[in-house]
Amino acid sequence: MWMAGGWDWRWCRPRGMHSLRAKLTLVNVALLALGIVAATAVSLMGMRHYLTASVDSSLTSSRDSL
Repeated sequence: MWMAGGWDWRWCRPRGMHSLRAKLTLVNVALLALGIVAATAVSLMGMRHYLTASVDSSLTSSRDSL
């Protein structure tokens, strides 16, 4: 059916589809948030290892110079 704002698809899909769409949207948002948290954690761990190695290298060179 054509309405003023565009197509009205309510006549061709079951009522339960809207709640399924809402659930899938929430799952997608949750997975996106989980991915962002995981990427941040991996980035922070990488930075920690880099800084630890940098400090270790600096301390080793200081010890060798003494």
